[in-house]
Amino acid sequence: MTTTPNAHDIHTRIHHLRILTPALHEIATKRVNLAHSAASNTASAPTPINLTALDLLNQLEALARLLCASAKIDTTGHHDVRQLLAMLDDDTICRTLAERRDTKHIIRLLDTAIRHATILTDPDPTKRYVGVCATCGYGLWIADTDTLPETIICSTCYQPNHTRTVIQAHQLMLRTAGTVDTAANLATLLKGCGYPARRKTISEWKRRGKLTAVGEQDGKPLYALADVLALLGADGTN
Repeated sequence: MTTTPNAHDIHTRIHHLRILTPALHEIATKRVNLAHSAASNTASAPTPINLTALDLLNQLEALARLLCASAKIDTTGHHDVRQLLAMLDDDTICRTLAERRDTKHIIRLLDTAIRHATILTDPDPTKRYVGVCATCGYGLWIADTDTLPETIICSTCYQPNHTRTVIQAHQLMLRTAGTVDTAANLATLLKGCGYPARRKTISEWKRRGKLTAVGEQDGKPLYALADVLALLGADGTN
């Protein structure tokens, strides 16, 4: 016999998610040094390097707003997921949520969010991110194998998604995001989107003059993702 979740169960999960969110925000908006001219002048600016983390932050904000609405919390003027979770991280609010008839669904949504946030803050090398669910907008992950499944069942809304359609939509977002990162990180990001990119290939393109670094971080060159994608499409090399 299953038991109905109580206020403590909800509060524990909201608090856990609140603890994970700052690290997720740091991953999504880490600061990099971008060169603005041929001279050695550089400027530090927040650049959205990890689109997977940005996707998840948007999904967490949507979940937090849903829970706030369920608890009849006025979110006017609160635009940050961290502010929203801080308001939800409250005994009285969690008791209100626990009195609803859909508490099991709330627990499932929170558990899914925690699992996805944990994957990003403490990555599982056996999984890779491919994009977002067309129905609910939550992130989709698959086993990191050479064979793509035809469909992915979303763990949040249980709706099927055509895998290649999800990947193509994510690839389009990558091309227009203005993302920069190291060769190793770009290779990892691109692999998760179905591109057979490798760090050595990106570094070799730089050595051969086909790719120009746009800045550096911790002494490592940074490359524009759009430039790497263009070379992947033109070169066909991996």
